[in-house]
Amino acid sequence: MNRYTFNADVQTVDPPEGSQQAVAICEIPTRDGGRLRYAVPIHLLSFFKLFDGATDTEDIVRRYNESHNQSLTVDKADKLIRDFCVPKAILISSSEPAPELVSRPNRSYLYGKVRVLTHRSIYPLARRMAFLFSRYTAIPVCVLSLLAHLMFYLWAVPKYALNLNRLSGYQFILVTLITIIAAFFHELGHASALALSNCERLEIGVGLYLYIPVLYTDVSEAWRLQRLERARVDAGGIYFHIISQLILLTLFAATADVVFLYSFFFIDVTMAYSLNPFLRMDGYWLVADLFGIFNLRKQSISNLSYLAGRLWNPKGRHNPPDWQLTTTATLVLSSYTILSVFFFAYLIIAMFRQVIFFLIPAYPEILTSLISTLTDKPFNPVKAFGALLGFGWRSLVIVGCTVFIIRTILRILQRLKRSQIWDRMFALKKITEDHAS
Repeated sequence: MNRYTFNADVQTVDPPEGSQQAVAICEIPTRDGGRLRYAVPIHLLSFFKLFDGATDTEDIVRRYNESHNQSLTVDKADKLIRDFCVPKAILISSSEPAPELVSRPNRSYLYGKVRVLTHRSIYPLARRMAFLFSRYTAIPVCVLSLLAHLMFYLWAVPKYALNLNRLSGYQFILVTLITIIAAFFHELGHASALALSNCERLEIGVGLYLYIPVLYTDVSEAWRLQRLERARVDAGGIYFHIISQLILLTLFAATADVVFLYSFFFIDVTMAYSLNPFLRMDGYWLVADLFGIFNLRKQSISNLSYLAGRLWNPKGRHNPPDWQLTTTATLVLSSYTILSVFFFAYLIIAMFRQVIFFLIPAYPEILTSLISTLTDKPFNPVKAFGALLGFGWRSLVIVGCTVFIIRTILRILQRLKRSQIWDRMFALKKITEDHAS
């Protein structure tokens, strides 16, 4: 019978302080010098550590069941070992050669990473900016940010009649540059929070997330921090983003240039995107670390499906997802999911309102103006370049929104098809047709 040994190279990190789920982190070295991390239930980690290379799996299963009051079968244990433990090099087979270091998988949500700023270049600046996380600085900044947002949406937007269609090509380029600079400042927030916790591995780079270019910060060392320290790292980017917004409003007050107001709005859209609980970005990790909720995306989707099912059929029988969370964590998960969806939806509606009511109606006129500018005699290259920029960014926004709508509809249809709601809809249609016949 094949016997296994717990891999001595595997390092385990104790459950996060304040975690609502009994899960530890297993770190496994990879060929490129990095480490893979897996969230493993504590009781299963205890099971893995029982393998000493001299005891049969059947005996280990029996000892494990007796000591942990479990009912694991030998068949399930063999499947777990074969499909997970051995391929991930958590357990090593005694009858097979020692496995090579595993390779780091190409994760679908962030790939094609290119380093832009190394540890040597970013660490000194991050250490100097870490003072911004002091409570004497952070509390006033957050209060000012709240007041700034109220002023922006209740006063500035109606007073200055903000309209994306009024942005010229040059203004759009300026807004884009400001947004990119703010994005680097966002990543500096993550790096500064890491530096405050004496993390030594910092880098900022560019990668692809769901085919969208994004900036990233290496936060791999955050796994070893305490729960609140990790939450500070997660929130550091958003915190630095709101600091950049306060700077923009200050510049607007000094110059009265609406470019800074449009930049403020686009940074809000960026932050809403980052706080979406269904994407593995800042909001996702913040809630997961604050409340010890692992697999947050899966649990958020399950939670949303459960709530939608109850709204669709209040009298039906609905089994809540098996979260294994405390009442507080469950309430937080539900509230965060609902609020994030509404906030994200609000900003999407605001953006599409600009596209549908301002950009698209003016598009033919913009195209006509572009053609007229390009055919003017004498030809003015500066004016032509500005017209091309104005036409180009409007086209990109319209195409991007159209693709977003199509992809969103397709995803909704796919989820409906896999859900009971889809079955009920077609069952209702069938009953109606039978009755009509």
